[in-house]
Amino acid sequence: MSVNQLNKVRALPIDRGEEWLMERRSIDVPVKESGKETKPDLLICVSLTSGMIIGDTIIEPDAPDSQVIEWAYGCMLKPIAGKPHRPGKVELTGGKIKYLQAALLQVGVQSSASSMPHPLVDEIAADLVTDLNSSGLPPYTIGDVKPDAVAEFFEAASDYFKLHPWELLESEVPIKLELLYKTPVTYWAIVMGSGGEEFGLNLFRSAEELLGLFNAENEDQLSDVGHKTWSVAFSYDDFDKIGSIAQAECIAYGWNIADKSAYPSALVVNPKAKVLVNRPNRNELADITAATIAITKAFSINKEQIEKHSGIIRAAGDVEVGGRCFEVVATIPAPEFVEIPEPLQQAQIIVAEAWEARTKAKRVELAKKALDINPDCADAYLVLAHEAKKDDEKGEYLRQAVEAGKRIIGDKFDSLVGKFWSDNETQPYMRAKINQADFFKDIGYLGRAIDEYMDMLRLNPVDNQGARYDLYNCFITAGRDKEAHQLLNEYKEDTMAIWLYTMALLSFRESGPSKKADQQLNKAIAENKYVVDYLLGRKRIPREYPEFYRLGSKEEAIIYANTFKDTWKATEGALDWLKGINNQEVLF
Repeated sequence: MSVNQLNKVRALPIDRGEEWLMERRSIDVPVKESGKETKPDLLICVSLTSGMIIGDTIIEPDAPDSQVIEWAYGCMLKPIAGKPHRPGKVELTGGKIKYLQAALLQVGVQSSASSMPHPLVDEIAADLVTDLNSSGLPPYTIGDVKPDAVAEFFEAASDYFKLHPWELLESEVPIKLELLYKTPVTYWAIVMGSGGEEFGLNLFRSAEELLGLFNAENEDQLSDVGHKTWSVAFSYDDFDKIGSIAQAECIAYGWNIADKSAYPSALVVNPKAKVLVNRPNRNELADITAATIAITKAFSINKEQIEKHSGIIRAAGDVEVGGRCFEVVATIPAPEFVEIPEPLQQAQIIVAEAWEARTKAKRVELAKKALDINPDCADAYLVLAHEAKKDDEKGEYLRQAVEAGKRIIGDKFDSLVGKFWSDNETQPYMRAKINQADFFKDIGYLGRAIDEYMDMLRLNPVDNQGARYDLYNCFITAGRDKEAHQLLNEYKEDTMAIWLYTMALLSFRESGPSKKADQQLNKAIAENKYVVDYLLGRKRIPREYPEFYRLGSKEEAIIYANTFKDTWKATEGALDWLKGINNQEVLF
């Protein structure tokens, strides 16, 4: 330790009333290195005053004294529990670190030494030894697995982690891997991690077994099928949480990990073995290493195609594992799992491309192509309506969109009333309905717009599309305040600024600047203060409509003001009242 670091320790505050225990002892975790089996040492520091662990680490049995001294000082500089400080006294037990007395004295800490191990360390060491064994997982280097083979796997897993393939491909999209050894081996793989919880790679020996997992209807079925299906997989764990056995082994052999959160833990599930879950043997480890390298290469080269899901990708390349060089062919997605989409699905895919097209001509071309494939593609009519120049042309496309959406639902229409939108087949119809309602509102056909919005709420009272907000605006604009009140009562739990500001406006329309109206407006301002500036014209409403918003955000304010500004202007005295209230202290 440098003089500068030593001075940092000396500068720490000292707690004269606190006593620590430090001990070094061998733990029963065999690690093989160069054909020789050794057992690492545990360094542990515990506060005898609080009972908290201050520091712990695993070191090689022949680690130099300087490493132990640096660790002891580190317990003071960066303790696991509490703030950096020096204890009043340290008890050195077990007889292996008596030399620490001089080092502790250098930083002003008194100590005593004993050759007897401390019972408290017995418990801690036992827990550290069993924390991984309790799950039945031995070290990597067992049986015929050599440290160099594990090192290759760790390198492959490190490169795979840096690529983040789970951001490119969903777990539901299998990959076919052909390892062209002298005797070829085929696996079906899934990239784990698109769900954001467990990241890694899983290999199966047959497409049927993988399909069985995909078809599991609940967690219990998934677990049952998983325990009956052979697989080899790895996932990433936090190095600090993997247990002393894995840590000691990784440290002893110097295996590379990409990040502290990226320790690759490889496991084999073998229903026919005596132990269901175990570390992979030499061949299994070689296979998952080769698969990991091949997928990393395939994803790196074909990243853009994979992201866009643009057809089947077949990537072939040489891989070297364990001194053997062979070809691996990766097919993404696995052909056995590729379904030819129904005509409507094909049409929907083309519509999605249409919305992304840069020119009007291309959008129209793709929409018409989608309708050639399936004339019941309601969303294709919405593209054409969006591009139409004349109102009568736009209205006709919207009418056809509604009819097409209804044809798709078919005989199920009446049985789905009240739960539209929750059924995917109803969504094109509901999109067509709200577009048609908005069109009627924009051209001044308020009665027809109101009928459409009300029908949408009948079909889907949950109102995933927010039709109630446009309906309320139409009610106010049409002077149908009583119905607006009824609508407010139906959705009285709604806390969006849209609802709070409109409640206040309705109260003002009924009784002017009353106490009730003032309180409601103050509450609305407290929920979203940005609305006021947009309604009063202090800030311009941008042309680009926000795609997303949070409650209380500027984006929410823009959406509200854009929808309701004309209603506030049309209500005599409303904007002056808003300006006056905004200059007062908010009550809520």
